[in-house]
Amino acid sequence: MEQEIDFIEVIKENKGWIVAAAAVSAACGLAYGLLMPPQYEAVADIQMASVAGTMVEAPAVLAEKLKLPLYFSGATLKSCEMEESPLGGKELSNRLKPSVNKNAPFVSIQFRGKSAAKAKTCLASIVGDIQKRQELLAHPSLEVKKNQLNTLEQKLAQADSLRKSFPVENLKFNVDNSQFSAAALMIMTSLSKDSESKDLRNQLSDLQIALKEPQTKETQMVTEIYAPDVNVGWKWWKTAFLGAIAGGLLAVMFFLARKMFGK
Repeated sequence: MEQEIDFIEVIKENKGWIVAAAAVSAACGLAYGLLMPPQYEAVADIQMASVAGTMVEAPAVLAEKLKLPLYFSGATLKSCEMEESPLGGKELSNRLKPSVNKNAPFVSIQFRGKSAAKAKTCLASIVGDIQKRQELLAHPSLEVKKNQLNTLEQKLAQADSLRKSFPVENLKFNVDNSQFSAAALMIMTSLSKDSESKDLRNQLSDLQIALKEPQTKETQMVTEIYAPDVNVGWKWWKTAFLGAIAGGLLAVMFFLARKMFGK
């Protein structure tokens, strides 16, 4: 109880100084808030590139790559106005704050710039970097699928050509015919090639579908970049308020410490 009374007495004895300290700090906070440049935030949600229904990389892997300073191109650093900074890549990676959506395979990134247009331009350039890098990752798998498609087309053409070489529709069956065995063999071969052709057509159709959207697609944004023309930086009244709180508390702590050590 005695400590509480002392605390209150200290505030009463030095309330003028405490109020003055809070006022000075509030003025400093106000000046800082007015001098701070405005900040505008742009947000983009990115969907991974995929080949035949398989993503070229996991969203969590991309989120980690975006934290690497060397991931970004020189054009992107210029678009984000960081090309002159020796730590431009590091600063950009820290400001993106990539996060993985828990309910969908998306990666969200955000950037704050001096204007909504500049923030949007920066994110658009970053998405371009991601597209180029994921295109390189997708190229080997895409080539394998295209080679498979070409092989199936060649096999189908051969099977159709061989099937047409057996004119089974003109054959006449006669058990006593000396050519019965040959005719039966031709029919069996034709049926086999017909079944093979159908199977190849099904495989070819499945692969063609897999190589088209939405199974195969490049990196893309889920929606357009969201960049409202609203200042999201610190407001002058916030900095003034926090300055007043900080100044008053520091003054109280100072007078409490002086009284305690004075005793």
